[in-house]
Amino acid sequence: AAAPTRAPKTALSFDDMVEQGYVIIGDPDQVAERTVELAKSLNIGHLMALCHFGNMPKDLALHNIDLMATKVLPQVRNLFEDEWEDKWWPTPMADRVTAMSRAAVPA
Repeated sequence: AAAPTRAPKTALSFDDMVEQGYVIIGDPDQVAERTVELAKSLNIGHLMALCHFGNMPKDLALHNIDLMATKVLPQVRNLFEDEWEDKWWPTPMADRVTAMSRAAVPA
């Protein structure tokens, strides 16, 4: 039996991508607001943000990264802080080595 054929995918326009939630754009407050909505609706605590699109010039991508770090993330950072312990966030190696050293020393 032949495998079922799928309908060909049509390319989405940029406006379609924004409307369907594949892309979040706007000023930092709008991006933070939409990111909070997304995180709450999907119950996610870690989100990978790509601050460039297509053939965006490097200087604009760097500007977007700066805005994400200084204006957006401070509004989103502690979203689930009161609800969940973040066991996946990396900790500095020195903290782990110190904790392991204390645990290895008999009382």
